[in-house]
Order: sequence, then structure tokens, then C-alpha cells
Amino acid sequence: MSNFLNNIALTLENLIGAQLSEGEYRLGVLDLKPLSEIAPLNQNYEALLVRCKNCGKSTAFLSLGRLDHYIDDEKRAILPCRYCQFEIQVPKIQKIRELQGRENDFLQMQAWESAKILSKKGRLTKISKSEKKIYLRISENLKDESIEVVIPQSKLKLLETLQTGLNYRFKTQVFESKIIDLRSFLLKKYDPMHPSFIPITKYQLISLSQIKS
Repeated sequence: MSNFLNNIALTLENLIGAQLSEGEYRLGVLDLKPLSEIAPLNQNYEALLVRCKNCGKSTAFLSLGRLDHYIDDEKRAILPCRYCQFEIQVPKIQKIRELQGRENDFLQMQAWESAKILSKKGRLTKISKSEKKIYLRISENLKDESIEVVIPQSKLKLLETLQTGLNYRFKTQVFESKIIDLRSFLLKKYDPMHPSFIPITKYQLISLSQIKS
């Protein structure tokens, strides 16, 4: 477990920490739930990256859940650089959250890029109003595929009229990105300078219409 988390920390320091200016910090989340069979790693972690003013290298601080108690109380907001032990003063974690205004996903190594427009027919299997998503099952070439589609703010009224079990014709904007392959951290010869990546896709609804039977 300690080697796994240490590999994650080193990777963050090399890939993200190098983008920070001296003395800069960045707060983010690490969703390790995809490691479903590896307890207790398979949970949400929070991480703070701090770039040292003294040596210019970055150190990652990880915590299961939130970092507030560890940084604010245990460390009194003074963090030691992993490489030169220089003491770095940082604001309280909640203040950093407020300054950033959003949560960085530290596993995602590439910004979302628009890839194409997808037009398909599918059966609506689930509606999630809280997540502002719908789930559609597509059957093509003897294969079934389920995709989740994000509903933009301008089309949220659709969620009140859709019915599961019905067939719809839909058009979505397809976005692509890359995340770090979590399982690569388990390799004995893991190289934090060259982690493996997995392509990921998300869909945003453009239009939707019921297919009349």
C-alpha cells in the first residue's frame, strides 16, 4: 500500500508539480474506487502539491478523505519539502479550496478535447437527475454498449419528460481525454517519469427524439 501511494506521489510531483511556479501549490482529488478489489486503497483521496521555494522541486501530500486535519492541525500548515526538507508555509486547506474554486482531478492528464459528433439510436435505461445524466443502451453488430450522456443546462427540462425503456434517436458531442492507468502503479518496475495512460470518453447531449413504434 505504501509503495502504491508513494508511486502516485512521485508521479504527481513529476508530471504536475513541474508545471507549478516556485512556492505555488495545487489541491486535487484522486478517485481510486476503480481499484474495487484492492481495499483499503479503493477510496477517494485528496492531494496537495507544493513546489519548494528553496530547491524548486515539488512534493505531494496525500490523505484518505480530506487533507484538512493532516495539514491544518497536525502540520500546522507548515510542510517539509521531500527533497531538501525546507519548511513551506501554506494557507489552510479550506482557503486553498476557495481560492481554486474547483477540484482538480489529478488522475486526468489531458484536458477534454472535442473529437466528433455521434448520431445513434438507443434504448433509455436510466435517468439520473442528480447527476444530470441519462444512460442509453446501443445495439450494433450483435454487440450491446451502454453510454452515459451529460445533459447540458439548457436541456435539463428533458429529464422531466423522458421515459426509461423507450427507444430514442440522439445526437451527442463526443469529448476525449486521458487518465493515468491506476494499475500501472502496482508494477514492480514502475517508472513515475513514464506512467501508462488510458483514453476516456464523455458524451454531451445535442438533441434527442423518441422513435415512434
